[in-house]
Amino acid sequence: MMKPSALPKTGIWTVAECPFVIEYDQAVLGAVNQCVLDGHRALGHGGLEVGGLLLGSFDGTRLHITGYEAISCEHASGPSFSLSERDRAELAGRLREIAESGESDRRVVGWYHSHTRSGLAMSPEDLAIHEEFFTEPFQVSLILHPVSLFSSRAGFFVRESDGSIRPFPSYQEFDVDGRDFLAQREREPGLSVDVRRARGAEVIRAGYGSREVVPQRYYQPPPVLLPRQPAQDPQTRWMVWSVLGGMLALSAGLVLYLRQNYWHQIAGPAATSFVRIEAVPEGENLKIRWEPKVLANAKAARLEVQDGALRAELKLDGKTLESGAVLYAARSDVAGFHLTAERADGTWLEGSTTYVAPAAPRASLSKAVAAVEERKRRQQEAERRQQVEKLKEAEEEQAPDSGTADRAKDAPLLEPNGAAPVELAGNWALEPGATYRAPGTPVAVNVNVFERDGVVAGTLTARYQGSARTPAERLRFSFAGKTGNGVARFPWANQEGTRHGTVEFRRLTPDTAELVFYGSDRKQIYHHIVRKTN
Repeated sequence: MMKPSALPKTGIWTVAECPFVIEYDQAVLGAVNQCVLDGHRALGHGGLEVGGLLLGSFDGTRLHITGYEAISCEHASGPSFSLSERDRAELAGRLREIAESGESDRRVVGWYHSHTRSGLAMSPEDLAIHEEFFTEPFQVSLILHPVSLFSSRAGFFVRESDGSIRPFPSYQEFDVDGRDFLAQREREPGLSVDVRRARGAEVIRAGYGSREVVPQRYYQPPPVLLPRQPAQDPQTRWMVWSVLGGMLALSAGLVLYLRQNYWHQIAGPAATSFVRIEAVPEGENLKIRWEPKVLANAKAARLEVQDGALRAELKLDGKTLESGAVLYAARSDVAGFHLTAERADGTWLEGSTTYVAPAAPRASLSKAVAAVEERKRRQQEAERRQQVEKLKEAEEEQAPDSGTADRAKDAPLLEPNGAAPVELAGNWALEPGATYRAPGTPVAVNVNVFERDGVVAGTLTARYQGSARTPAERLRFSFAGKTGNGVARFPWANQEGTRHGTVEFRRLTPDTAELVFYGSDRKQIYHHIVRKTN
């Protein structure tokens, strides 16, 4: 008989977006998964969420996780992993103690936490904890979501080379099967991993010896005693089931009658489905492509283009729809596309996508595009000179004092379409009467932005009026990130962690800007003009 195979000692997590390789001990992740499952079973309706520190080493190209330590959490706000002021003070002190110990092979390389009621996504609370306590570029976040009695789904979230963090989804998810860890612990009773407790417990190194369990403060509600129901006699039970059966048969007959005679009136207007489109660079152009089979029965289609200041609408014939793609010469670094098609049965198909050019200048620009950009640059320079001349004429007419004249001469001139960075800090509101693009009619859009040391955080609330084809909608989400190189684009997520996307500010004037945000599937795009109110 073959012996069962031992659990592999190490696992490797690597993706192109992460500048280093993550290597972890399987026994450590097995023990972390066991803590997550214990918290999940400790309380009904989702359990308690837990978290802790990831310990190990980092040599510049490889991050090795060799141990963990639980983070104390009072759960003062409920079963979610939300740190109170006391929890934050204890965590800051513990991080200081580990840093002062000077152990290079036992550094804090990140943290883990469980999501029992949501998926693998960093919520605004998670991003705030990561930005406050785990500021090193190599420190990672590990999220685990229980999926069965023994296993969890996990994913790492890392800082990319530019310092940003994508909150959803993880670049690579994987399974942590607790049965392998339990089986090896049963075969090797002395197996233990490096466990450290947050409040003064001794350190247990990786190896063989006694294993210490880190206690968690779980809240267990008192049992609820239900009154005993009196037994029903058989005749009463038969009468109840007879009445229920008759009502069920009557309901089924009514539904069948309505479906056969009035279904076309109940169904209402034709439904709208979504089609996936994407824009990819091909040579000097962009290739907008879709699945031809989905649009096989379309009788009319149009492609709306938002290319910088250019707005255009292209009609697509049947031959183009069958080819599955169309080429477009982009004129700016950000181009949005919205495809609308009507099928033969009267239903509609819609799809949206946005292409953002890389930050580095494109080396494959054609001579024609380069000439257009040169003319644009000359036109902008001429406009600057005209504005300077107008300022000088105003000075001569009004004869200001020398101090006022110096200030007017040195006043900064606006760059067109967001070339200058936006001063984000403050309150922004919807500009009345401005053009917009959204599924519904905007009633109110308000943005509150805070900025400190290059880190931006804020909240957005919006309300839209519905129509015959679109329902009314209310949005509220938070965003956070860093600004740099004139770019003001940040990831956002709602409070429940169920919706995610990006939001971008583009400067128009000193107190107005374009606000563009869309979801992770890029099917719905919201485009507004907002004005700074303070």
